[in-house]
Amino acid sequence: MLTHDAQAKVYEIKPGISPELSDIVGIPAGPSFHFVLNDTVYSDNRIPPRGCTNTELATVQSPSVGYAYADGQYWDDTDYALPGAADSLVVSLYYQTTSKEYVEFLRDENVTNSWGDTLFALWDSTGKSAPELLERIHIRVMRPLAAVDDLAIVYLSEHNDSLNFELHWTGIEGATGTDILRMSGPDDLVGTVIGPAVAPPYALREPSAALDVRYFTVRPRN
Repeated sequence: MLTHDAQAKVYEIKPGISPELSDIVGIPAGPSFHFVLNDTVYSDNRIPPRGCTNTELATVQSPSVGYAYADGQYWDDTDYALPGAADSLVVSLYYQTTSKEYVEFLRDENVTNSWGDTLFALWDSTGKSAPELLERIHIRVMRPLAAVDDLAIVYLSEHNDSLNFELHWTGIEGATGTDILRMSGPDDLVGTVIGPAVAPPYALREPSAALDVRYFTVRPRN
């Protein structure tokens, strides 16, 4: 990205120069764009290919560094704190071929000819390697109003004009069941029972054309 968004998560590898090599080549130790000289990796949070194990990654000298993935994990989860007024999310995944910092490094470090300036001019005049959009999804925010402390609404999918999600909560000891209630808004203290549940989770399907913001709560039955 041409400027860094503090909330954006970037998957990348940061190779660099070790303290031992630093003493030899006279370049400060740490992450570095001197790819020919780099002899270590300071961080690598790139998501592994589907089905790959950590042993296989180590064998090809590309293990995760400063980050952890289980064997076979080809995804990553990140938590974001949403503003209280948010009613929907747009989640975008981008890929960028070359960073601004790398192109500037090549320009500034090349003192033997003009190719560094030429590269920078070409990069500057052809879009600056703008991030390419790979995937984008829209997610509606569900707001739980809970009679228990840990009610969570988990979005599953949106298909054929229907929104699919689940209610999750911790069962209350001594309760014979749970009523699921739809609330008209944050000030609704009564609600309308839409179904019983013996135990969590509780699956719901609603028309996606309905209001983006929906309110639910669960109430233990004794």
